[in-house]
Amino acid sequence: MHAEIASAPEAVHRALWVHTMNVHECDVVGRRVYVRVLSGSDAGGLGVLAFDGHLNIASGIVATGERRNPDRQLLVGPPGVIRVSVFVAHDIDAVYFDDSGVSYPASGPNEITLLLHGVSWHTRAVNSTRWSRISWRRGRRGARQACRPL
Repeated sequence: MHAEIASAPEAVHRALWVHTMNVHECDVVGRRVYVRVLSGSDAGGLGVLAFDGHLNIASGIVATGERRNPDRQLLVGPPGVIRVSVFVAHDIDAVYFDDSGVSYPASGPNEITLLLHGVSWHTRAVNSTRWSRISWRRGRRGARQACRPL
């Protein structure tokens, strides 16, 4: 877990990266990486705190997932600075090769929880960044229709 640059603890960050288990490790252990985005203030049972600070969401869009993946999730809300906490959980302690007993530690967590503090920040979720599947589509009469808000 690291912010876009190493800066003072009170700084407002523009981006956060959470390093997780890599694709190869997911294939070997037969698991996926799970990301949850929650809003509120109760942090009980969410995992180990990896980051607690402020994030400047100038565009009003929070993207979760690998940046080159066109199927990543987008949350849309008002532009601004919000307090964010990132929690991680390590359900996979080691990656084992077959039955040989040889193993190595996982390169990162397999569960991440992003807690957006305060009232619900986002107004809607978009399931993909692909143009043909995002929030605007043509209706029967040629009018544009928006996705349903959450």
